[in-house]
Amino acid sequence: MDIQIKEVQKVDTEAFAKEQWATINKKYDFLPAMETFYFGVYSGEELLAYAQTEIRGGVAETRSLLVKDGLTGNGIGTKLISFIENWAKKEKQCVKLIVKTSSGWPKSVNFYIKNGYKKDAVLPKYYFGIDWYYMSNDL
Repeated sequence: MDIQIKEVQKVDTEAFAKEQWATINKKYDFLPAMETFYFGVYSGEELLAYAQTEIRGGVAETRSLLVKDGLTGNGIGTKLISFIENWAKKEKQCVKLIVKTSSGWPKSVNFYIKNGYKKDAVLPKYYFGIDWYYMSNDL
């Protein structure tokens, strides 16, 4: 088979991916369906923090959690991650919440440890040449 590999745009692959995942799901009874949810913490109309969380296969993954500069250390992030944990367990029947952070963000690593997360995996010298961690908390 003579093939070529080239860079394409996402739009060029969407129909192919949808069709192929449907075929695989029928064949193996597996479809990596994913839902994405966004949560905001407000004071009045002001957004103080947000999180993006994906649900897939009974596991929640908070892909981003960000508290406004100058407001960290005030419990906002703790309240937000606690809300997400409870929501994921009760509303989405998740058994685990995972996050990814890095040695470049030691406050983030300490935040998750303080909130009961454990390092499950280390990706040494990953993005930007620093260690990245997959951390999780059972719900």
